[in-house]
Amino acid sequence: MEDPVSSVPYVDRVQQHLESLGHPDIVKLTDAAAAMPIEERVVSRADAHPSAAFNAVVADLLYPLIAGES
Repeated sequence: MEDPVSSVPYVDRVQQHLESLGHPDIVKLTDAAAAMPIEERVVSRADAHPSAAFNAVVADLLYPLIAGES
């Protein structure tokens, strides 16, 4: 979560694998994470888990797929 852009090569490999298995709807979070300041993106300096604010961003990205709006 500290440097989301550094994980892009790994995320791309996972995306390619999932697409090869027939799962085309992949929600990449790197851009959303990179756009949010680290202080808002993680719980705290001692806890690098995604914050409630970032989880809300993820929910907004996922909802259209789950609701069939995409």
